[in-house]
Amino acid sequence: MGKKLTLDDVHEIAMAFPGVEEGRSYGTRAWRVGKKFMMRAKEKMDDVLVVGVDNLDEKELLLEQAPDLYFTTDHYNGYPALLMRVNRMGRRELKAFIERSWRRAASAKMIAAFDGK
Repeated sequence: MGKKLTLDDVHEIAMAFPGVEEGRSYGTRAWRVGKKFMMRAKEKMDDVLVVGVDNLDEKELLLEQAPDLYFTTDHYNGYPALLMRVNRMGRRELKAFIERSWRRAASAKMIAAFDGK
């Protein structure tokens, strides 16, 4: 699989998308598009991201399909968010997930410009 990915890889990939800024959330690294949340590092867990998903069905599907990559805690029960182990993902998979997070947070105008429409 190659080198294990880290939050520095997350940063590099995320910053390639228009409008992304890195800041802080709950004392950890976080990425936003404008004021909209994309993802953040999980406090006290190395190379784990808190990421939003479209709905609870998607969350359950990801948790079921790839429990080595995705997990949750009681804190996120009933909420469309999960925890993702960056260091167990391939770069292509991580980039695709970050792009989905970006598309969820970006404006329609920003997405259209990115897609060349």
